[in-house]
Amino acid sequence: MAFGLTKCKVLLEDWQDSAVVLTLSSQSVNVTEKSMHLGNCISAGRMSDSSFLEFFFARLQQNRTGRYEKEFPYWSPCGRERNFIRCDDRPIVFLDLFRAPSSSAWILPYGTALTKKLLVPFQPKHLYMCPHSGRIYHPTVDLDACSGMDLDSNDLLVGLLCSRLAVRIGDNFQWSNPRTHEDGSAPHSFTWDGSIYKLSDALSGLVHPLN
Repeated sequence: MAFGLTKCKVLLEDWQDSAVVLTLSSQSVNVTEKSMHLGNCISAGRMSDSSFLEFFFARLQQNRTGRYEKEFPYWSPCGRERNFIRCDDRPIVFLDLFRAPSSSAWILPYGTALTKKLLVPFQPKHLYMCPHSGRIYHPTVDLDACSGMDLDSNDLLVGLLCSRLAVRIGDNFQWSNPRTHEDGSAPHSFTWDGSIYKLSDALSGLVHPLN
């Protein structure tokens, strides 16, 4: 499973079964109440199972279960298991940017390269570069198709571009003048595919300085 370069942990909790799983490092781990780095907590078979990965990400949500909410702000229910997740920044990380087959539209895959179902349309005007960290963020939904949505209610609406992708598009940002760039201000526009987009700043309220 790929989360770009951001580190994630998952707490696996199985209320009915205390069976042991074999991790990628050939280590036996009891599923009940165990916290490990993502990628070590899921069996090797599941790591290459695109259906499981689609299932995992489709059920990813903010943790409002009343359990571990401070330690693990996200979770993904899976039958009897509760997969509680903590990460350095965002649980959804965009891995690449390419044109959709038989289309001129650009798309961003996230989570894993094993499936073509975890995709988001590229929305250049909604990119956000945090002036404090330099990290680049993008919506996880089509914002233009979700008018009236309360962005402040769900930070899963924001995904992080992996370092490789951020470097690839980083030179396409423009600032109002060089001084604002040096002073740590966010860029005001982005050039892509022959067009210049004025940045909407729609995600700024969901990206905090600590990120």
